[in-house]
This record gives sequence, structure tokens and C-alpha cells, in this order.
Amino acid sequence: MAPLAAINDLLHDPRAWATQFNTVAATQAAVAQLFPTLGDVHRIIPSINTEPFVKLPTLNGRLVRFRGMVQDTSLSPQVYPLQWRPAPAGAPGSNELPVATQSGAWTDALPDAILSPATQILSYGDRQPVYLVSVPGEPISADLAFPGDTLVGSSKAAAKFPVPNAPHQAVVAKLYSPAPIEPRIGQVVEVVGVVEVEADMPVTVHVMWACELGKEAAAVGGQADVKQARTDLVRYLTSHLCGDEVAAEYVLLHLTMRGDLVVAQAAGGAGAMGIVAAAGLRAGVVTEALQKIGVAASWLPLSHDVLQKDVFAPRAALLAAQESTSAAGAASGSEAAATTEQIMDEPEGILAGRLQLAQGSVLVVDETAMTEGKLNEHAVRNLQALASVAQARVLPCEFPYSRVDLPIDYAILVVSESTKPLVPCQVRVPLASTTTATTTQLAPSNAASAYLKWVLSAPACTLGDDAVAKAIEQAYVTDRQRAAATGASSSASGGVDTCGQEQLHWQLALTRALGRSRGEATVTMDMWETVRAMEKTRIARLAEATRATTRTVPACASRAS
Repeated sequence: MAPLAAINDLLHDPRAWATQFNTVAATQAAVAQLFPTLGDVHRIIPSINTEPFVKLPTLNGRLVRFRGMVQDTSLSPQVYPLQWRPAPAGAPGSNELPVATQSGAWTDALPDAILSPATQILSYGDRQPVYLVSVPGEPISADLAFPGDTLVGSSKAAAKFPVPNAPHQAVVAKLYSPAPIEPRIGQVVEVVGVVEVEADMPVTVHVMWACELGKEAAAVGGQADVKQARTDLVRYLTSHLCGDEVAAEYVLLHLTMRGDLVVAQAAGGAGAMGIVAAAGLRAGVVTEALQKIGVAASWLPLSHDVLQKDVFAPRAALLAAQESTSAAGAASGSEAAATTEQIMDEPEGILAGRLQLAQGSVLVVDETAMTEGKLNEHAVRNLQALASVAQARVLPCEFPYSRVDLPIDYAILVVSESTKPLVPCQVRVPLASTTTATTTQLAPSNAASAYLKWVLSAPACTLGDDAVAKAIEQAYVTDRQRAAATGASSSASGGVDTCGQEQLHWQLALTRALGRSRGEATVTMDMWETVRAMEKTRIARLAEATRATTRTVPACASRAS
């Protein structure tokens, strides 16, 4: 990285600094050379993620960075005057000095001189605006909240963030061609560029450098350190799951599956995991516990008010305006014309829904919040969207005449008091009947948080040795014969057939996740036996819970008539 003195001009007046380069690509390359690593970016460039909104105008025109989730990629591309030459100041035919070529890059505020008929536009460039928001589920200070909805005009800033009324930051990142990244909805990115703050407009960052943030690697030391950090994390999760260590192991392995696509596919897409919490587990507490170890976790209570009023699936701003107009009642004559004009004037883009999270997030669905009441059509659509996320692993995005299904990579935990949750779950893990909600909740250790980052970036654990594969196959055949003899079924196993191929795939996925969480490269029979014991305990608990209780479907789960 260059000395700080060499990049001082870039930090304080990046537009003037960029005039030494003839092209946008050359400017981007020079910035990348000055900051070769993400660590260099973080050490030198100020972040506006932690800057209260009222202080942003003081950074106008400075080089800043922002880390956020791509919320909207549907904003219209822009064309701008890349190079232009103003009219000479002297009279025509006089010996005036040549006028220097100017650039329209890295700003929206062009001088009035560009509108003169004598101004020469030498070339045009293009840029793509992308709307970025704070990563949902990550704690953020309340003083960072937007002051009302002034930033994005009539589209309302609050409607662009998945969590209603939650403090957050947001920017319109303008990616200049050639774009340094290919933005995708749900992607977590970091951008560096010139910040521009204007009244009644979104905060804009003219991007000079950007990267996609994948799984963050973290050092945890040798094998002994990995074992100790894993033990600390399981103990921490146990303390927030009413003292149930088996449930804590399942939650850890469920989180681990996020980072291994092969394991996730083998596990049927790593679908939702249900935690049957007859002991009174609070889903909000689980969410906060995950946030404290660096997980972007979002709590979704399925209360009657949330289902009836909140929006779960993202949708086009125009569609939202049409629905709002319809709900307000039919208009006629000039009033109807005004309403149509109002709809067409709505800003473009996508409004957020509560299910629009960053890839790699954890969604904690709280069925214990369900209350009695009749559901309207809006609530039914919300439940359908939630089912799509839990089962099909897609996020539906509604447009006026179509629907687009966006692929997602969330870990989903469903906290329910029933052995048959309303949200479709791939597997259900009842808490032990002896657990108690009064268990002392531990504070997270730095080692445990670093361990979780490490395990999500660790190499996959493969099946490896043929001898192990044959031993696992034989053990599975023995289990299948024993289960068939006793009449076990998928209803007793929590959604996984104990006598079929599903159980084999599920146990293999759990075993690989267990190996990865231990820092192992290949599966061993010891891991397989550990998973077999876990599954035996889980299935026995579920069978006992199913016999002991009769599920009563809450009235709020009924469909509108």
C-alpha cells in the first residue's frame, strides 16, 4: 500500500485526484493499486456505516466506504457526459487559449456551462445505480436511522429496508462502466467512492472500487484451539437453548451447512430446522444470541398483526402503489386521472419485504407469537412466500404482470411449541423435557465468534476413504433393517424417513457438517457414530413429544374464507 501522504489528495478531493487519468478504468485500477487488500481499505478510508446521518454532509465530496446488502438492482441505468469541453471565454475568432477538457464522472452535480449550445460533448459514459442497505440482522446504533423518509422521495426509505421501522443506513451506489462487480440482490458488498449528499435525495456513492464480501476467514490456531473454540461455542448456544446441548449441536451444524453447498444439497437444500420449544424458549433471545457471535440473524414473529400488516416478499414499487390506490377505494373522473398520474410518478425499483435478507443470513421464525384471529388475503400471501423460502429456497419478487423467484442461501430456524410447525421444516429438534428457561445465559467469547467465521470458510469435509464409505453403508443397512422391523416412519423422525434414502442423505450431510465443524478433511466412522447417536436421541424425543401432546392449529393459521 502507498504511504498515507501519497493518497492524501485521493482521500480529501478524489474528483481532482481522478483528473490525472484519461479513463474510468484507469482510475479504478489506480485506486485498486493503492489499496490492494480489504484490510488496507478498512485502515485508511472512513466508513459511513457508523456515521450518523446528520454528519454525512460534512463528508460531501470525500472518499468513503460503505458495506451493505444489494437491495435493488432494477434502477434505470444512466448516461452522463464523460468528457466535455466548455465554450471559449473570448469572442469568436479571437486568440483565446485552448479550453481544457473536463470530466462529468464521479458526480451528479454538473455546472450550468454544460447546457450551453457552444459546449462540446466529446464522449459519454454509462453507470448503473444500485441501492444498498445495511445488512439486515446486524445490530446498528439507533442514531444512524434516517430522519423520516426524506431521502428517497415518495418511495420512502423505510420501505426499502426489510425490517419495518428499524434503524439503518442506505446509499445509491453508482457503478461506472466497466463495473468492478456484478451486483445481485442479496449480495453483500463493500464499495469505495465519492460521497454526494443533497437535500431530499438518497445519499450517493460514486464507486471507484468495490468487492463482493464472501465468507470471512478467521484464524483460530491449531487443532486444539479449534476444539476449544468449538466447545465454547456449543456451551454458549446451549445456555441460550434452555441448557439443551443436543439442540445446540444441531443448531451449530445447521449453521455450518450454510457454507458447504454440497452438504446443503445433500440435505435437501438445508431447509428449515424446527426447534420444538415446549419449555418456553424465546425466539427473540435466540436471535440476539446469534447476532452477538457475528451472525446476521433476523427475527420474524408470526403474530396476527405482523401477518396482516407487514410485507414478507419484495415487490415492485409500482405494484405497491397500485395496491395502495385500490385499497383507498375507487376514484372517478378527474380524481381517477390524478390517481393514475400519481401511480406513474412513483419511483422505480423494488420495495423490500421482511424475507429479503443477505445471503448467508439466519432467519428465526417465531411461531410462539401466533395468536388467534382470522387471516386476510394479504396474510395468506405472506405465509405462501414464507413457505417458498423454507421449502423451495427461493424468494418470490412480485411485479405488476409477473413474478421472479430469486435463489437464496439462508439458514432458517423455526421456534414452535408444536411438534408439527406451521412453517415446513426438514427436521424438527424437540428440546429435552428436563430443560429449563432459567439457564444462565453466557456471554460470547471472542474465540467462539472467530471460530464460527472460520468454520464457514473452512474447506468441505469429504467422504474420502472407500473403507469408511462401505462401513457407513453397512451401518445404514443395519439401521434400516432395524427400523423396518420396529415399524419406524417419517412421522416419528421429524420429516426424515428413518427407513429410506432421505435418512441416509441427511445423516451423511450431518456427518460432513460435523467433520467440517471440527476442522477435519474427511469423514470418519467416529463422526458417523456421533451423528447416529444424535439422531437416535432426536427421534426418540420427537416420538415422546408427539405422543404426549396433541397439536391444536391456531386460529390465525386458518385461511381466509
